[in-house]
Amino acid sequence: MTTKTSPYTIPLEAGKYYHIFNRGINSQPIFFETANYKYFLVKLGDYFSDFLVIHAFILLRNHFHLLVEIKEERKIREVIAFGDKYAKLREHLNKSVSAFLSRQFQSFFICYTNSINKYTGRHGGLFETPYRRKEIATDEYYRNVMYYIHRNMHHHNLPFDYRDYTWSSYSRILEQRPSKLPKERIIKTFDNAENFVSFHEQERDLGGCLDELIDYYHV
Repeated sequence: MTTKTSPYTIPLEAGKYYHIFNRGINSQPIFFETANYKYFLVKLGDYFSDFLVIHAFILLRNHFHLLVEIKEERKIREVIAFGDKYAKLREHLNKSVSAFLSRQFQSFFICYTNSINKYTGRHGGLFETPYRRKEIATDEYYRNVMYYIHRNMHHHNLPFDYRDYTWSSYSRILEQRPSKLPKERIIKTFDNAENFVSFHEQERDLGGCLDELIDYYHV
């Protein structure tokens, strides 16, 4: 009997782009105060800066979304082979890049969960499993996912303005100060900064391409 693979649990492959998202168990909060949002972003960098490039993100009280680009397989294997902090991963160099990344995400979620549990006095899991991911294969889908991520608070009727929401990449992409976001490449996908802004300003029918995702996060 053939097992059907969910489009939201596909393996992460080198050189590809993905929309990655997750929420708290039973839609419970995963962020409780400002320090939690900051810690999440810091640990995200600690665990993944050698393996992927973040193009967009948003952190809301009970879930998050990321738009990421997985680095080339050669670069990933090199950093695991020679990076001091990847001794444990080095034992698995014969495995796929997907296996490395799966292990990193597991470690990341455990690290963040332990921090929140210590802070709140709770115990047990924090995130739903497995985390969701979907490949982004076209520029059009890339732009639509970025739009959906940056305006995500409006899909949930939250009283925030996407243009100045602190825990989002939108304003950071437009800022002149240095950033780990590949801002020039992001803007180029929209042709220029003016089009990036206007694309986000318009109320968009996403053509059904994100319908399942929207339904999932409105449960």
